[in-house]
Amino acid sequence: MIFHKAVKLIFKEGTILEVTFDTGEVKSYDISVLFEKHPQMKALEDRDLFVSGKLIGNLGIVWNDELDIEAETVYEEGTTVSLP
Repeated sequence: MIFHKAVKLIFKEGTILEVTFDTGEVKSYDISVLFEKHPQMKALEDRDLFVSGKLIGNLGIVWNDELDIEAETVYEEGTTVSLP
């Protein structure tokens, strides 16, 4: 399986992330789509918590021990903002 490595993370309005991958592609992803399936993610509605997220090892975004998302999810399910 090919993993797309995240190299840059920007927090947009609301619960929207914008992630740049090593391919040069930029994807937008709204974390709120996860709220129904993963209710703990609703904590990210707190702006201070949301913007505290960090890229970890190019493969994911982590907020704390309970809140994270794989970069591959953002790549596969996100909206393309720009291509290289």
